[in-house]
Amino acid sequence: MDLMNINLMRNFCEVSLLVLLLPLVRESYSVETVREVVEINTSACFECIVAEVDFTTWSFLRRGQSSGGSIIVQRDQPNDKQKYTVTTITNPDNTVTMTLEVISADEETEGQYSCQEQGNDIVIGNLIVEIPPQLMLKKDGVKLNESIDVVFTEEVQIQCVAAEGKPSVSLSWQVNGEEKTAGVTTDMSREDERIISSMINYIPNKDDETLSCITSGQEVIPSEQATVSINVMYAPSCNILVTSETSNQFRVICACDANPVVSGYKIWVNNSLYREAMEVFLPSTDPAIVSCSASNDVGTDTSEEMKLEPFHVDQPPSTTRVALIVAIPAVVIVLAIAVVLVVVCKKVRRAEKSKEETEKSLQ
Repeated sequence: MDLMNINLMRNFCEVSLLVLLLPLVRESYSVETVREVVEINTSACFECIVAEVDFTTWSFLRRGQSSGGSIIVQRDQPNDKQKYTVTTITNPDNTVTMTLEVISADEETEGQYSCQEQGNDIVIGNLIVEIPPQLMLKKDGVKLNESIDVVFTEEVQIQCVAAEGKPSVSLSWQVNGEEKTAGVTTDMSREDERIISSMINYIPNKDDETLSCITSGQEVIPSEQATVSINVMYAPSCNILVTSETSNQFRVICACDANPVVSGYKIWVNNSLYREAMEVFLPSTDPAIVSCSASNDVGTDTSEEMKLEPFHVDQPPSTTRVALIVAIPAVVIVLAIAVVLVVVCKKVRRAEKSKEETEKSLQ
């Protein structure tokens, strides 16, 4: 064999080897890894650009498995059309974009999806499925519904349980929409049980209206919350109100703030029970020390004492006073008339005298 033929054969072998290795070199740097996170029972999609659809397959390796994946798509035909669909679009450079759709993602379809052309990985897609937790509030082990009765300043334990969520969530508390951290403890259960609980030792204030447990920590599922309305009950807080209703009576009222409403009132006069009522009328002519008490289902409160001073307003006038009231204006009127008459008479006399003097001077 001459030297020229030997060189030709060598070049042919090098070119052939290069052609055979090109796909391997291409795949060594073109493998794309993608991550898709979706909520359970929603769809998920992976795209793969290939040269030939006929030499393409999709395989699936379930989460938690290290080997034993199965082919789910050959060419553009899924093996299970209830779970997957495949669409293809030819690009301007004659490559083909294949889209694999997981119709309804769940834990059975969660895992790794590989797009392979001629046995070489082009795209490796990791599907992660999130599951919203079942959130509930409990008191003494009993699930709470829309509202809860609590007593002002009396501590109560409320438990928040988030079950079946994936991944596990974090829990926080809010009172009236503002974060509450005091008295909160968290119990994290095992990951495989997917249960997390949080306990709050809650001390109610009178203006509290809502108590909420909030979830966080999931990527595509928004925060959820469980909320109960708070009915804060408290014993009466009472004060004495006094008005002068007539000229000879005090109107005494026992005014109380309470929840639930007051079930019974008592009014005390000079440290003795006067009447079981919310208001009474007392003589305004006599001094007295008054207070009141009120009760409801929570407790009883007694107001501070108030001292009532006697007074006489709009007292009916006596006969003498009537005579004086009538006589004094009459005297004033008479005196005024007399003064006017005196002044007029003086002016008349002065005029007459002036006239006489004038007549004498003319004679």
